[in-house]
Amino acid sequence: MKIILFFLVLSTLLIPQDYKTPLEKSDFTELTSYTALAKYVKSLPDFSKYIEIDSVAQTVAERTIYFVRLSKRGFNKEKNKITLLITAQQNGDEQASKEGALLFLKKFASHELDSLLEKVSIILLPQVNPDGSEMNNRMNSNRIDISRDHLLLSQHESHAIHRLFFTYYPEAVLDVSEDYPYTKNWELFGYYRTPEIQYGTVTNLNIMEELSAVADKAFLPFAKEYFTGKNISYENYLIGGPPGRNRIRRNNTEINEMIQNFGVMNTFAVVQKGTNGKELYIENIERRAKVQAEGIEAFVKFCYLNAEYILTVVNYGRGSLKDQRKPSAVTLRMEHFINTDSTVQMKVVTSNNDKDTLINVHGIYSEIKPALEIDKPFGYLISKKDEDIISVLNKHGIVFSDYKPQKGDIIQKYRLTGLDSLYIEDSQLLSPTYEVVEDTKLDKPETYYLVKLNQIQSNLVTLAIEPRSQYGFLTYIDLRVVKPYEFYNVKRLIRKGK
Repeated sequence: MKIILFFLVLSTLLIPQDYKTPLEKSDFTELTSYTALAKYVKSLPDFSKYIEIDSVAQTVAERTIYFVRLSKRGFNKEKNKITLLITAQQNGDEQASKEGALLFLKKFASHELDSLLEKVSIILLPQVNPDGSEMNNRMNSNRIDISRDHLLLSQHESHAIHRLFFTYYPEAVLDVSEDYPYTKNWELFGYYRTPEIQYGTVTNLNIMEELSAVADKAFLPFAKEYFTGKNISYENYLIGGPPGRNRIRRNNTEINEMIQNFGVMNTFAVVQKGTNGKELYIENIERRAKVQAEGIEAFVKFCYLNAEYILTVVNYGRGSLKDQRKPSAVTLRMEHFINTDSTVQMKVVTSNNDKDTLINVHGIYSEIKPALEIDKPFGYLISKKDEDIISVLNKHGIVFSDYKPQKGDIIQKYRLTGLDSLYIEDSQLLSPTYEVVEDTKLDKPETYYLVKLNQIQSNLVTLAIEPRSQYGFLTYIDLRVVKPYEFYNVKRLIRKGK
């Protein structure tokens, strides 16, 4: 009997070691390799019936991209329960995002956070870019920045995220990443910005106002209070600077970034930014990883506490996107403007001796205003020869069908009249100029597909297709689709009374 009891006690003591993450087992001296991560996530279902492991894609280097399902009673089966999609390490040199995701998962293996699953179900990709991680490189094996590939979806990794989105239709999305503050401009300024964690929200104006309020007026104040209680330094995410030299503003509005892309489909979407090590590797990895795990937990707890309201707002917003009875406009271009009354306190360290201090920064570019708006058409007509565009539409789950003309259809065609440039969000963008030609007939209509805007991707489609959009295909796919004084192959379809 004593021998049996001894082994029972011994096995109980050993169980916690089994669900320790690889980083913890190395006493925070070695980063988790791809092989170790795969082994670890595959072991998690052994500890909890609420954890399932699956795969969604393979990389160019033939590494499997795993995802974890956390749910008590399955997905999309219960009222007042929301689904969360969480991604980590899109950029391979942001190692703490992966490590933080694994630490967060460990809390479900140990059943510490099981109660959260009463109101939320979670899809978590702990490592989107395993190839980049193994090289400790931002890019993937194709030298593509995954975090800037959410319009074209040219890579397996970015496409995998969107496949999961259109499989589970999550109401809330979190992207876990790291910020690198140690730039030359800030070094010359004498300081580096070093908050341990930041959150950025959807800045693209094509999101439902009520959802913006959930993020900016509810979640961000919640986060500030949450991290203050945890003794973690927190700030709202800002980019640019240093003060007095370059403008400091909110995050980008571009739909090639994940949270903006999902945001224009009326999703509660947030980016989480830890602060990377100066050497972009293992420096201070224990603290960085634990802060990232705490950040993921904070986001999930907020969604748990506000599940019913988020679900209601998202469902209403997505229903509005599919309702073509109400006229609606889309903002094609937008810009950041200074708020002269704004003052932000920033946590910084001196660049020469790493001494902590606080500075006050005035005149943040915190206001975003429309620069160009357009009414949505009934739909768009895409030439069946435009294989690049059709491929992207398919990857985004956008539905289209053969065009069948109806009486009263008005076809609006764009003719390229010149090329200009546009300076928005600190970048020089190509800005073609067009004239609009209307017609009631289309030559060879059978050679076109019709993309109706009665789907939740309606804002996304308009932003991608319109030639004057700062976010469109003509920004990311070169102008081989149209030559000067020729018509753009994509047409607007106006159908009265529809």
